[in-house]
Amino acid sequence: APVFAEPFMPDKTHLAPWLAFALRRFVTPDGRKFRMNTWQDVFKVLGSMFKQVGGEIGHGGVIERYRETRDGLKGSILPGIGVLQPRSAGKLLAGEPACSRDAAALLQKRLQGSGAKSYIALALSAESFPLPEDFVSLSHFDRVLIAMEPRGEADEAICREDTDGEGLFCEASEETYVFLDPSCDLCRFGELALGTAPGRALIFKDDNAEWHDIAPMDPNQNRLSTQYSMRLNVSGELRGRMNGQARG
Repeated sequence: APVFAEPFMPDKTHLAPWLAFALRRFVTPDGRKFRMNTWQDVFKVLGSMFKQVGGEIGHGGVIERYRETRDGLKGSILPGIGVLQPRSAGKLLAGEPACSRDAAALLQKRLQGSGAKSYIALALSAESFPLPEDFVSLSHFDRVLIAMEPRGEADEAICREDTDGEGLFCEASEETYVFLDPSCDLCRFGELALGTAPGRALIFKDDNAEWHDIAPMDPNQNRLSTQYSMRLNVSGELRGRMNGQARG
């Protein structure tokens, strides 16, 4: 099985897919108690990690805040949500590697005040080994994402920012979410790292954990269209114009 260098090294459960185990509770020698009996406990642990990252509230629209976060990070698309202690926003923006967990934490902070409703989401790709819904563990997931509701106060502004008028935020139904991964430096708004979709996501919303499907990426997002308009003179000179459109 592959082993990735820190800080993207997957948990040992990733290295041995035929063996699944989870640590439910323990008490450290200094008396600190750890409990992970429910999915709410998992998100409490993850929430404390998000607070350690910190950061500042962003400015502008939702897409602008996403782009600023993505472009300012040295992220990775390797699997695993990060096994080192969270890095602060200052260290991440100074160039230290950002796992998907820390990148998502920074993005969620910057989305505050934007009018968008965002939630922490744990992604499990279709290529990963199956995880029973009642098998509580933080280590089995591939990535930490930000899930955004496609309906809300920011809808109109977001749709205006989409020059093609075909953004996921404008088309998605109320039952779905738009998933964001700022640790993927090539992913535009609503696109995920290769291998993440299709899959499943565990979303923490209103103090509850909900499972949702991650739909396959729309082939329309990976298209190339080129138009040529040329004229050949008698002298053999070729003149013209080329218009191109590329996505994905």
